[in-house]
Order: sequence, then C-alpha cells, then structure tokens
Amino acid sequence: CKAPDGSTVKPRFGDEPMAYFGEMPEQREQCIRTVERKIAACDMNTTFSSNTEAERYPGCEAIFEEQSKACIAFYRQEMAKCDAGSEAATDSDAATDSDAATDSDADAATDARLGKECPEGWDAGWTCEGPVADGKRHGQWTLRPADGSVFEGPYVDGKRHGQWTLRFADGRVWEGPYVDDKPHGQWTERSSKGAVHEGPVVDGKRHGQWTYSRTDGGVEERSYVDGKEHGQWTIRPADGSCFKVNWSAGERGSQESC
Repeated sequence: CKAPDGSTVKPRFGDEPMAYFGEMPEQREQCIRTVERKIAACDMNTTFSSNTEAERYPGCEAIFEEQSKACIAFYRQEMAKCDAGSEAATDSDAATDSDAATDSDADAATDARLGKECPEGWDAGWTCEGPVADGKRHGQWTLRPADGSVFEGPYVDGKRHGQWTLRFADGRVWEGPYVDDKPHGQWTERSSKGAVHEGPVVDGKRHGQWTYSRTDGGVEERSYVDGKEHGQWTIRPADGSCFKVNWSAGERGSQESC
C-alpha cells in the first residue's frame, strides 16, 4: 500500500513468499499441510500490527484484504495439485479409497478441536475454536474461558503471533500484538468504565512510557521498566493541577508539584 509520502507500507506479517507446487513435497499429506499453512498465513495478513498504523494509513487495510483474498484463491488452486502430484493418485482405486478414509479420519480429528472443550493441555475448561495444521494451532482462533471472556487472535505454529483482542467478562478490553506467544508491542487496555491505558509491552511486561486517560478527563504519563513502576510519573487531574511522583522498581517515592 502506498503511503502519502510515497513509501510502501505492509501488513503485520509483511509479504507472504509465494510457493508453487513444484517447490512442495511430493507426498500428498505434506503437500496439503504446506498449502494449508500458506492459506492460514494469507488469511491473517490483513491488518497492521498496531492501531496507530491503521489510523496513520487509512484505506490500506482494505487493500490488504483484497491481497489476502487473491493469496487465498491462489493457494486453493495449488491445493488441487497436491492430488495430481502424489504417488497415491496414480495407484489403484483401492489405494485412492484408502487415502480418502485417512483424510476423513484426519478431518474428524480436526473437527474435535473446534467448538468444544479444549483437549487436555489446551487451556483446560475453556472452549476453543480454530484451525489446526500439523497438530498445532495455526490461523485465527477464538478462546472462551468459562467466565464468559472472549479472546480472539491468530496462532502461528502453535504460538500466539499477531494482533489479539481480549474481551474480559468484567467489561475490560485489551488489544495488542503477540510475538512468539508473548504480548510484545503497542498495547491498549480499556477499563469497563472507559479509562484507557496504552503503551509498549516487551516480552509480556509493560516497559517504557505509558499514558493513562481517566474517565474524568485527567491524564497520567507513566513509566515502567520490566513490568514495574519506575521513573517519574506526571499526573494531571481534570481540575488542572499537576504533580509528579517518583517510582523505583515498583516502590512509590517522593512527590512534588509540577
């Protein structure tokens, strides 16, 4: 997508490298899994990695959606070649029937993971729905804890990776990216009453400058290091006053006027 300054901006996972049937394994099952992973990657690559980029480049996500559809259509065509190139496809009808039965069993195993209680070790007691490739979550998933919360976002090779939205049962909504199964990047946390807390997360912990916008109009500039309050905070209540609070490794220290 072309930005106003002439630069090219890309979706959160960048360009999806194209693969053709000739580059894929000859075995039918491996071929199918390869293409399924490509389709899942295309399906997830429709947004920016942060809301800030989406606001900065309006219109680009619509372009990413069209690119994603073209990418998925291409790999669905490639999927048909998996049968054409497999040794099993050239064997007898009996062999083909056997393969079909195997496929049916595999489909049933995948369906067992969709819309039901997650298997042992998969967020026990939760309801999970999403695609599986090579026995791992891969693609867009919806996770529902028993308390009524809803967590939605993509998995890549069994790990959360990409933009997630966490809607808690108490009304809180958190949005931000995961990288290698940990929150990492710019996150926005909204309380049930409308307060907004936003800033960077590094390896699952708040780290850097955060802004807390109160519901009454007050604003707090906060600083975190490795998940703990650290550094000087500037507090500006709605009444126009201003004071600063010094923090050190989670311990509150001195306070002074601005």
